[in-house]
Amino acid sequence: MIKRLLVLCILTLLIGTALPSYAMIIKTVSCHRGIDNFQTVDYVPGEFIIKFKEKPISTLSLDIMNEQYQVYSTEKIFRNKESTILDNIYRYKVPTSSDILAIVEEYSILENVLYAEPNYKINILSIPNDEFFPLQWGLDNTGQDIFNGISGISGADIGAIEAWDIETGDEDIKIAIIDTGVDYNHPDLVDNIWINEDEIPDNGIDDDSNGYIDDVHGFDVGDNDSDPIDFMGHGTHCAGIAAGVDNNGIGITGVTWNCKIMPVNVFKDTLQYSTNIEFSAGVIYAADNDADVISMSMGWDRDYPLMKEAMDYAYNLGCVLVAAAGNNNESEIFYPAGYENVIAVTAINQNNTRCSPDDWGYSGPSWNQQPLGSQYGYWCDVAAPGNLVYSTMPTYHVTLNDENNHGTGQNFTMNYEFFGGTSMACPHVAGLAALLLSQDPTLTNDEIRKIIRANVDPYDSDEYIGTGRINAYKALMMENIQPETPETPTGKTNGRPGRDYSFTTSATDEEGDQLWYFWDWGDGNYSDWIGPFDSGTECEASYIWSQEANFSIRVKVKDGNGGESYWSDEFIFSTPKSKQVLDYYQIIWRLFQRFTVLEKILI
Repeated sequence: MIKRLLVLCILTLLIGTALPSYAMIIKTVSCHRGIDNFQTVDYVPGEFIIKFKEKPISTLSLDIMNEQYQVYSTEKIFRNKESTILDNIYRYKVPTSSDILAIVEEYSILENVLYAEPNYKINILSIPNDEFFPLQWGLDNTGQDIFNGISGISGADIGAIEAWDIETGDEDIKIAIIDTGVDYNHPDLVDNIWINEDEIPDNGIDDDSNGYIDDVHGFDVGDNDSDPIDFMGHGTHCAGIAAGVDNNGIGITGVTWNCKIMPVNVFKDTLQYSTNIEFSAGVIYAADNDADVISMSMGWDRDYPLMKEAMDYAYNLGCVLVAAAGNNNESEIFYPAGYENVIAVTAINQNNTRCSPDDWGYSGPSWNQQPLGSQYGYWCDVAAPGNLVYSTMPTYHVTLNDENNHGTGQNFTMNYEFFGGTSMACPHVAGLAALLLSQDPTLTNDEIRKIIRANVDPYDSDEYIGTGRINAYKALMMENIQPETPETPTGKTNGRPGRDYSFTTSATDEEGDQLWYFWDWGDGNYSDWIGPFDSGTECEASYIWSQEANFSIRVKVKDGNGGESYWSDEFIFSTPKSKQVLDYYQIIWRLFQRFTVLEKILI
């Protein structure tokens, strides 16, 4: 206590002798920082920002000021920005009743402080004026009335409003919609439709020598013609979600406002399905025509070699591949979403829970009703809005206009409509991938996938539907980095059922975050999340198998921010079957086979 009084006395003397220069500094700060005008700008209570000239160190004056103003939290704002202009910037937190304006003036005069300022509430300029934007809860969920008194939970969205203050999309980035086609004349889509400028319309010549005649706006692979117009309505709805035109005073807005839509119809107009060939050809068309992102709101419950080759082809050309996880309300893998180089997208509703039959109902005849809901399982990557999603529909009559919409209880309408499914979740993620590429075109497809998977918000689901609900703002800010893939597990390679066997692995996190481990034991059972472990620390886990077989063990990790690694390589563990007990005749027969001379002697 005596020591503290002495320090305060010394400081009082120092401040008294330095008063003229102190007043001059305050005046200078007021002029250049606009502190005198802070009263006209709203800011967050109990928070302010400091940028230090050098890495902050504990000094007597800083420590006393922190104690005086009851600073209880200091947080570096931009992680992994060392040696850049964003280094050494911190958020300080004090009691909300504090006089923030007075505090920033005090901190501004410290020798190692470059500037101090309130944490301003910036007036958001990126809220679109599109007529039906308030219905697009997936972009901005305020708990608003969505349809017929149905509302959701505020904040259960993809953070689009905040993201648009950073990036709204670049017209050089192309999103291929592999689907039923697109109404490319729709007033909310026409300005964002891709134009193949190397092709002369309607001259019957393949001007750009890409193998497709007159493909000015994409291609209809299903009917092998140059008109990818939508005959059903599904593709147009997906296109609007990804890249609907913004701020035109009508309709809706897309996740990205300026990126281009490349329509690719992989359905025959007379059929309600596509085939493996048409689908794969559509993907290859998109990749060959420089699509940056390929959005696939369709799929199958089987792994087809041709489809896999099409995915690999597009991926090797640098395309970001995004696919719907499926709507069968089960854990069975859906393809192409289930491939490792494809982002598998599940669906959440406006209440931040996995879409279930409560949202989508049932399908099939009355005597064999099948529940509809988002797929789930540990092959899924991320979740996105997929219930009562409002988007564009063709401006002309299509087959969906003759079908009942479970979400509204009425037939699907023209122009705009609600729709549900992982089909609707998928283009949300495709749009986010396009935003990331707009911000930094040098990012690889794997880097895009890692950024999206690592920067998420938690969802509410008993089933696993991915690392989290996508957050466009966090992704653009790259607030989190995906942990490294764990080492291949090690341990005994064989054993017996009913015995306990241990295995070890380790993983690192680039940011030094603690990690939790999740083990797949290869028999349909999984561990709980085990941890936390410091980055690089070995994790040991044990398991008891009950049957005889070969088991593929693998493991993944997550950090405390929701970022998950990829699965490790598999480690094979065998519990061989017990040796058969041979009867007398089998022994004699094997002796004969082994020693043919016995057969001659006995005969």
